[in-house]
Amino acid sequence: MLDSPRLHLVTAYPEGGEERASEGRKSDTAEQVRFELDRILSSPQFDASERNRRFLDYVVEETLSDRGDRIKAYSIATLVFGRDDSFDPALDPVVRMEARRLRRSLERFYLVEGETGPIRITLPKGGYVPKFQDQAALRSAVDQEPRRGIASAPVSRRPSIGISAFNFESETPGYLNYCDGLTRQIAIGLSRYPELAVFMPIPRSWSDSAECPTAAPAADFVLTGDAVVASNVLKVKATLLHGASGEVIWAETLVDETMTDGIFEVRDKIADRIARSLWARMMLIGDLRRYFAAGDPCSLVHFNSMTHFIRYRRAPERDLYTAARKSLESALAADAGQSEPLACLSQIHSDGYRFGYASAEPDDLRRRAFELASRAVELSPNSSRSHHALGVAHWFLENVGESLASLRAAVALNPNSADAMADLGYYSCLSGDWEGGSRLIAEAISKSPLEVGIQRVGLAFHHFMNGNFERAYDEARQIRAQDITQGFVAKAIASVRLGRYEEAADAVTSILRLDPLFGPSILRDFGGGAVVQSTLVREIRSALQDAGLPMDTARH
Repeated sequence: MLDSPRLHLVTAYPEGGEERASEGRKSDTAEQVRFELDRILSSPQFDASERNRRFLDYVVEETLSDRGDRIKAYSIATLVFGRDDSFDPALDPVVRMEARRLRRSLERFYLVEGETGPIRITLPKGGYVPKFQDQAALRSAVDQEPRRGIASAPVSRRPSIGISAFNFESETPGYLNYCDGLTRQIAIGLSRYPELAVFMPIPRSWSDSAECPTAAPAADFVLTGDAVVASNVLKVKATLLHGASGEVIWAETLVDETMTDGIFEVRDKIADRIARSLWARMMLIGDLRRYFAAGDPCSLVHFNSMTHFIRYRRAPERDLYTAARKSLESALAADAGQSEPLACLSQIHSDGYRFGYASAEPDDLRRRAFELASRAVELSPNSSRSHHALGVAHWFLENVGESLASLRAAVALNPNSADAMADLGYYSCLSGDWEGGSRLIAEAISKSPLEVGIQRVGLAFHHFMNGNFERAYDEARQIRAQDITQGFVAKAIASVRLGRYEEAADAVTSILRLDPLFGPSILRDFGGGAVVQSTLVREIRSALQDAGLPMDTARH
């Protein structure tokens, strides 16, 4: 830790051990720190906002200039954030909240990019003066104590997962480091979900010991497992344990027999499947309070709001919508600067508009959804969920080009997000790209079927427009959304074209039960404005009329 404004390096020992400050050649040290700062700021993996990039640059340069004792909330707010001289840190927590986000961005950067340089820059909790860790000394300390893996996970607002190196067996000696790559790819996959804090073991290459490093017992959960390569078959068993008790929370076995197609591609594909399955399980654990390590009570408020949202997205029913909205509003009341709840609440407002779940004026819902999503992107420009929410908000403002661009950005930032991929496919279908949109929805279903719900309407419409009414009917039957008209629309139009008039009439009855006027126009329900194909609208109207929807209720 920097004990004075004078610059020195910190030799950090694992698990909170001693720190040895060494006064070296100041100019050499400053050069190394600035090189590391440039590496961070130029990396696409550093997901901090522009404001927090200036924040990091400011505190590092002040420390390098022997002015560490001047780094206070007031100076950061006025010199970096542009606040006026009346700023009072006791009344405005903006610096504290931004520091928390900056620490999280640094954690993610070192997880994904690795610690390849001689220096690691951190921002210790409780202050704003950065610490510069001597990585060579850290590795040396690890060599002396090879069984110490991840440093104890700090108390986090998110549940923490420590990833233990998987046990590995192979018939071929050349696969010695194969399992290290599997562990790292799982960590990268999980790091794309900002609801989780992920900690990796010290790589084997840092230690001469043949023993696998273990995950920190301070983490809320520990992921461990085994991997076997034999006869071109990769078999991975992954197990999630409660860090304190060892209770098994989740386990899954994955087998891939296509190793000849590319050993590393197969490994990374399985790692991504583990990350998706584990995230889904984490988000649906019932009573998290009995699993969490003691920490900030806001952790549960934040995390529970996300679980409410995920449950709603998987089953978009009115009561789950209300629970998710209230939970997200509570999380933002506790901390208004969290990008993930902002993005989720934006999607809640978009759904309130399109599904008729909210009593507010439609224009107010669309405007609020856009404002929340824009703020989320500003706070976390590399957050997949923030761009996802912005894409949906743009769609219902009839900004179709911006909508699809934001959704593409969301998928690029987190290819494991089946929800974002399915929405991109759905809106691509509605905008006329039937083939591309359908491929995206199908890929999302293959990744995580539970995350794809109402978006199946896109597949149903695609088959309907191609005259394949049986396949359209099959897709419509798989839509589990009893409080939303779109699923019943898909079932009604497919059923009537197959001559299943009774089922079509039942679907129309459900439509009118949910919305006796069935909205002022089809564009209100599906969004996108004039870009939604006129042919699609005409064919849906015709089929609904044939299914028994009264003419004075049908859209004109």
